[in-house]
Amino acid sequence: MYIFNLSSTPVTMCCMISRRLANYKGLVLITLFFLSACQNFISKQSPKEDPKGRLIARAATHQLFESDLEGLVPIGASSEDSTSIVDRYIHSWIRKQLVLEKARSSVEIDEVEIERKLLNYRYDLIAYQFEQEFIRENLDTTVNRATIEQYYQDNQERFQLKENILKARLIEVPAELAEKEQIRSLMQSQNPEDLEKLRELCIKHAIFYYLNDSLWIESEDLLNNKPFQERFADAQTPNPQGFYEAASNENLCFIYIKEFISADNTAPLDYVGNRIKDIIINQRKIRLSRDLEQNVMEQASKENAFEIFENL
Repeated sequence: MYIFNLSSTPVTMCCMISRRLANYKGLVLITLFFLSACQNFISKQSPKEDPKGRLIARAATHQLFESDLEGLVPIGASSEDSTSIVDRYIHSWIRKQLVLEKARSSVEIDEVEIERKLLNYRYDLIAYQFEQEFIRENLDTTVNRATIEQYYQDNQERFQLKENILKARLIEVPAELAEKEQIRSLMQSQNPEDLEKLRELCIKHAIFYYLNDSLWIESEDLLNNKPFQERFADAQTPNPQGFYEAASNENLCFIYIKEFISADNTAPLDYVGNRIKDIIINQRKIRLSRDLEQNVMEQASKENAFEIFENL
């Protein structure tokens, strides 16, 4: 603290104040110089972090940064899986960049055409995502029985069989099995209790068994490598409903054919019903997609959102 003598003359006081201010000015300049030097030192010791994050890899003049990997690893992935995913991506990125550089130096690239294709591809991706979201929100996946039957009646030519199909039971057991006579008897029964006994015997003794005779199945799928395979493979085979048995190495094969339809006939509705449902739902998706485009164009037209200035 500085104390001035009030008895001093004004000139004397001014000189003293001037000397004090000069000292203060020098101190301020020294302080500012010191702070500037410290700031430069700190800047050199701690460079500003790149907004893209750490540099991960380089290929020719291209650089891959940490931010380029955002969203690459699924949420919940283990540490091992995360490392594997990132490593594969990095190596794939390096290969692509090197091939790209080699291509640029080896062949003449039509950059305008590539940009046009990229724009079209980007449009397709964005439009597809928009379309799928619109379909997801508006698609009616309920298809009643009447709709399926009507489609079947109107399009029977689309459902011609290419393979024989059948509803059947098939059992293969060891030839020396003591219960084989019981199995023969139970195979042809329609009594639910008998079928349950048959299932229990199959679980205990059968080498192979198929008892779901309520569903149509291609004969090739059921009879593959069975002694009946060739017998029922011919498309001209007459209706072979009934019970059959045949030897297979040291085993016995029993088959009970409940229903049989040969190839080139019209498939029954209960065989193609699920396929028809998928067809109808897919047709609805196509209509929704067309409606979406039409609605967008109509709305844009009302809002005068586009115009064509001149036809080339």
